[in-house]
Amino acid sequence: RQLSSSTAVVESQFDPPRRRSLDAMQVGALYQGYGTHYIDLWVGTPAQRQTLIVDTGSGFTAFPCSECDAKTCGDGFHIDTFFDEQQSSSYEKVACQDCQRGSCSHDSCKVSIHYAEGSSWNAFEARDRVYIGGPHDHDLVSDNGGSSDLDPGHAFAFSFNMVFGCQTAITGLFKTQLADGIMGMDDAKTAFWSQMRAAKIISDKKFSLCFTRQPIADKEGTEAGAMTLGGYDDRLHSSPMVYTNRASGGRAGFYTVHVRKLYLRHGSGGESSKSSNKSAQLVAVNVSEDQLNRGNGVIVDSGTTDTSFSSGIAKEFKKAFEQLSGGLAYSQKGVTLTEDELRALPTVLIQIAGDDAYNKKLYPKDPNKVNGLAGADVDPEHPYDVLLAIPPSHYMEYSDTKKKYVNRFYFDSSSGVIGANAMMGHDIYFNVDDKRIGWAESDCDYHELVTSAGFVDSLVEGGGTSIKPETTTTTADDDDDQEDHPTPDDDCSDIKCRGITAAAVIGFLAVGLAVGRTCRRGKSSSSGQYHVAGTGDVELSSGLESYNTEDDGELRYRDDAGDDVAPEGTGYKDDATAVIPEMA
Repeated sequence: RQLSSSTAVVESQFDPPRRRSLDAMQVGALYQGYGTHYIDLWVGTPAQRQTLIVDTGSGFTAFPCSECDAKTCGDGFHIDTFFDEQQSSSYEKVACQDCQRGSCSHDSCKVSIHYAEGSSWNAFEARDRVYIGGPHDHDLVSDNGGSSDLDPGHAFAFSFNMVFGCQTAITGLFKTQLADGIMGMDDAKTAFWSQMRAAKIISDKKFSLCFTRQPIADKEGTEAGAMTLGGYDDRLHSSPMVYTNRASGGRAGFYTVHVRKLYLRHGSGGESSKSSNKSAQLVAVNVSEDQLNRGNGVIVDSGTTDTSFSSGIAKEFKKAFEQLSGGLAYSQKGVTLTEDELRALPTVLIQIAGDDAYNKKLYPKDPNKVNGLAGADVDPEHPYDVLLAIPPSHYMEYSDTKKKYVNRFYFDSSSGVIGANAMMGHDIYFNVDDKRIGWAESDCDYHELVTSAGFVDSLVEGGGTSIKPETTTTTADDDDDQEDHPTPDDDCSDIKCRGITAAAVIGFLAVGLAVGRTCRRGKSSSSGQYHVAGTGDVELSSGLESYNTEDDGELRYRDDAGDDVAPEGTGYKDDATAVIPEMA
């Protein structure tokens, strides 16, 4: 079930400058995984596709190679076959004296990574030619001579030699996830963006992520946003970009922010950070900043499906939620709601400590009139803080099998995590150079961004179909007073003035199903799709039946109601439902 998005800023009232960079900057399509988002990485000569979760919570790229045992490495669950290094003429194993992430053992640089939720993988370091994006269903053998960062046919020009992990063993959710592997994007020299910059493909330590949510995760690819390397693209922003500092004292390499306050706003206020109804009640959750930032602070982690805070916040949050939801108890168990009842649930607002000096420089007038800033109306002491809105269509996920909504805002972490469901509907700009994170509500439609510039969509080029999702726009009471988006001096100077990336405001409209763009290579039936409902929630009390589709012979799974579901072999949670997040 796809919930489309509305925003409180009308396009005609917010007309950002249309800027392009003279430096190299690349935009690539993101695709829907089981609760997270993945990107195409083409590896080797000739290039082989590997699909990778985009993860700002880790710093190394890895995927299964030929030495990985088919049974233990999830063969059949993933989109692509394992990378066959013997078929690549540009492949080489990293010598022990050149280890980047691992340590030398038996003439190889061995890497072993373990995750908090129990998953792990082992690998050895290798090096090969790579590029991201391009056509989804075939590799590029040369550059097309283009010059636009939006052109999928120009992706080969961004190729470089990268060190990655050739996985030899994986456990846990890595076995059953849809994507083949993981792309580390934290602040480390081994991160994908960092190696790309070291190769002088991009000039700045900057990238941005735009997530939308689609109703299905299909092996053939369902577009769900965009990633830009080297900057961001403001052409699809529906609000100005506002900035927070990376918090000091956070976990090394992570993108840590300082959360000042947590609010719940009555559903009549809409889904943007700027309320569409001035009379909509706003309730501050009665917890301290120390509680909100407990542990090692709050990180922005695109590889974690859900958003979570410490258990000490739960009591006051649930009290405020029940107050604004007409007595509905806050619970992680499934609940039956009509679409109107879903829309009426409170919107969660996270107030993040802003970069006061920079935001004041960009918006010197009234912060109350800048969508995304707290303003004096919300916090007179910190009007230049940033408000991140998480509407019920993002923290409540619909299970098509159970016909219920499941809450994905948790209070079970030792430290806070702003996960993928909170990032959706925003273009989030990771400016490592200046230690800032930018936030803009965005209509992140990669297809529209690319095709409006005259290029062929990544999915369409191979013969797939492209269907524009339905969206609506609602108007805030005082949108006419919105400040224009200025051009930041130090983010856009001389020839380094760079535009921003394709962002992705998820359709939060809780009415009906908005169909995502899906590529179909060859024959495929509707049974070739796995439901993403509730990050993979499916009833398993009666077990699953496996079967082969008639047209492609691929193994699928369905429950006793006949609904296609994600593969078996996942963990269980709560009332005997299976949950299939990519990773924590």
